[in-house]
Amino acid sequence: APAPAPVTVVASLSSVGLYTGSVRSGGAGQLGADDNAYFAVNSTTSGTRVADWYGQIGGVANTLRSLKVTYRGKSSYSCSQSVYVYRWTTGTWTRFDSRSVGTSELEVNMSVTGTLADYVSRTSGDGEVAVRVRCTRDSGSYYTSGDLLKITYER
Repeated sequence: APAPAPVTVVASLSSVGLYTGSVRSGGAGQLGADDNAYFAVNSTTSGTRVADWYGQIGGVANTLRSLKVTYRGKSSYSCSQSVYVYRWTTGTWTRFDSRSVGTSELEVNMSVTGTLADYVSRTSGDGEVAVRVRCTRDSGSYYTSGDLLKITYER
């Protein structure tokens, strides 16, 4: 019998967590659609200003054949934004995109490369994928606003 055709799945966050900074407004629910409802994070207020958070998406098949991340967001002042995906097998964050972001909403579309199963929390069956958004600025406090964070994968 032929192999089943790949099924494309679009999945949004089940939860968000904070590394650095503080939640200004919203939560995972604001990141499910490109609808100008934001999850906003205040930066730190001294030294290098950092706003750093992550989201987790559950129910991702470990046998996925492709993995793309889409993030739309902006910042109250320009900052250097990096987007990472967590590699569960090594316990490290892998950066797949880096750019400057400012007051206009910017969309990042990135394809995850390498052994895709490494980016799913379980070694078999369905697990979680974690995506991290980190913004830094030399001085001047700011806040970042995420409008959409989703993954698209084939299983």
